[in-house]
Amino acid sequence: MTSHADPRRGEEITVGWLDRILGPGVADIDCSPIGTGQVGSNIRVMITAAPDADHLPASVIVKLPSPEPESRAAADAMNTYRREVGYYLHLHGLSAAPQPECHYASIDEDGGFVLVLSDIDDGEAGDQLAPCSAARIDAMIDTAAALHAPTWDRVDDIAHHDWLGRSDAATIALHAGVAAAVIDGFVARYENRLDSPALATARWLATHYGDLPRAHG
Repeated sequence: MTSHADPRRGEEITVGWLDRILGPGVADIDCSPIGTGQVGSNIRVMITAAPDADHLPASVIVKLPSPEPESRAAADAMNTYRREVGYYLHLHGLSAAPQPECHYASIDEDGGFVLVLSDIDDGEAGDQLAPCSAARIDAMIDTAAALHAPTWDRVDDIAHHDWLGRSDAATIALHAGVAAAVIDGFVARYENRLDSPALATARWLATHYGDLPRAHG
């Protein structure tokens, strides 16, 4: 459960709170938003440490709920916050994929959550529509395998977590409705960047999403 002392907005992040989360020695902080924040608020916190606080990182990323009601509603509908916090609380040790260190993770029943993650400051956001080199494709495949392979055939280790996605009828119907609602906007936005076969495939998937075969119910 999220403590009442935990921030819900970027401006509520304080020196005292981070001092409790990361250990004593946080002398000052400087917060700035990063990313585009579709369903959450991501804050980079630069840390000024006391002279004897060598254990503190130079910066961390604090993830919080979106301040926009529409984005919060979308996250609630897709169970986004519970899944991400649940992963860091319970499953991150099962994955061999590169991932940030989690310093703190907590969530409320009302959807308020906090994640404090290590800052991957040498990373960059990729363009999903831009061509990739063979080396980058190899790296993505290796990373996907490292993420999924350790949990292969380990249903008993993870299935008891109720926040995990399920391919039940209600969830499938929800996702099918979302796909149907956004496909026209997707095509209008990307018709100049994607070729006709790709757009046709997107429309087919949006139309037939609810009918696709699934290995697990």
